[in-house]
Amino acid sequence: MKAGVLTLIPTPINELLPLESVAKEKIEAAIRGKRKSTDANTDSEINSIGNAIFVFEERSCAIKRWIRWGFSRDVIDDFYFFNEHNQKVEEVIKDLLQKLISGQDIFLMSDGGLPGFCDPGVNLINLAHKNKIKVTSTPFANSLMLAIVLSGFSYSRFVYEGFVPHKDSELRTQFLKKILKSSNMSIMMETPYRLNRLLDEIRELKEFTAKTNADADINNRQFFLALDLNGEKEKLLRGTIDYLCENISEKLKAEFVLVISEIKDKKDKIKR
Repeated sequence: MKAGVLTLIPTPINELLPLESVAKEKIEAAIRGKRKSTDANTDSEINSIGNAIFVFEERSCAIKRWIRWGFSRDVIDDFYFFNEHNQKVEEVIKDLLQKLISGQDIFLMSDGGLPGFCDPGVNLINLAHKNKIKVTSTPFANSLMLAIVLSGFSYSRFVYEGFVPHKDSELRTQFLKKILKSSNMSIMMETPYRLNRLLDEIRELKEFTAKTNADADINNRQFFLALDLNGEKEKLLRGTIDYLCENISEKLKAEFVLVISEIKDKKDKIKR
């Protein structure tokens, strides 16, 4: 059975503002699918959108917004809720993961802003990646924040390193070494046509990181590459630097954001 899709739905910080149009269209389509699956009243396999699940943080806030945005009240009883105050949050996340694996689509929303940022949603996103389940998002204006959340990486702090220097090769190498020595989550950008060069350079620095900072050993870190975010050709890759290099075409040119996971423990190994 084909797995479902985990879709993040960024919402207005001000609860009185309308929901973004693409997000609204997707939710309305999912609601229509749920109605059709209910009306069918059959045991035959149903399209995943007919089994869509809507997940929120706080019940009262979610219902107020849902009604204000003009969505059907019929599906409210099927809502899922979880937040940092929910003692059963781990059980809820495990349940949602199983539903994704079984083919159901999930739409994840926060009380306001970007879901998965500083809330338990990040754990569901992380598990989705680990189980090779597609994760995506409706339009969001900030590519850096969207890449951080879509990565599913947990973090205590993160650093935006900016664009990688390209005119001075020595300066470029020192820039990358500094980032790889750090234990913080790091985010960087580069020009689309230098994507392959950047990934190859990072891979070549494996030996350096292993010698200078065992905790920041590149073999113990995960990388997340977000390509063409919110575009028709959006592609998200997560794994070792070798995995990224092996799954990117040399001819590929795309806007991208690269996220490097933080290092919490030497035992935090990658199995991929």
